[in-house]
Amino acid sequence: MSTAARVKQGLGPPGVRKGQRGRVISKLLAGTLVLFLPALTACQPKEAGPQLPAVTQEPGGVLESSRKYSPVIGQIRQALEGQFPGIGWEAAGPASLNRQDNGECTLFLPAFHSDGNLVKVSEKFRHVMDALNPVLEPNGFSTVAVLDEATDGWWSVTSGNAQGANVTVSGRTDVELSLRVPVDSESCSPNELTALEG
Repeated sequence: MSTAARVKQGLGPPGVRKGQRGRVISKLLAGTLVLFLPALTACQPKEAGPQLPAVTQEPGGVLESSRKYSPVIGQIRQALEGQFPGIGWEAAGPASLNRQDNGECTLFLPAFHSDGNLVKVSEKFRHVMDALNPVLEPNGFSTVAVLDEATDGWWSVTSGNAQGANVTVSGRTDVELSLRVPVDSESCSPNELTALEG
């Protein structure tokens, strides 16, 4: 009997006894799955980075934005100090204004650097998110639930709001806490920052 006829009658290929048919079919199916699994895995969506809110609000002035967001970064620093009492935070320079490539003027509030290994004590930032969220949400910022995409041992989380302000905590061991926000400024000149001094 030909191979085609045997298969049609459910007998399987020549030389394969009836009791072996199930094992042969199982092996064939397993081989097919091995071939298709890499393709299926490649199609699986990777864990997405943070989904920041759409910017729906107009930027405020430099002084107005500083007064609005300086307390926010202060509250976040206090929350991190409370969560990790062994880690201190030091100011990392004054505020600055920068014109972005898209023409937008951005206010960078004074950043803070941790004086210890926050990554280690926070279980790779898991507890950083725990500390940030109770402060972010009441101040109109998105909660943080996933880490930003990073390489070479960098860890980072970012939160945003409807005005385009971003809070970021990032680093390898010691980390930086920063807050930036678009502002309404035609000149985008450092001279506008003199009103913020003191």
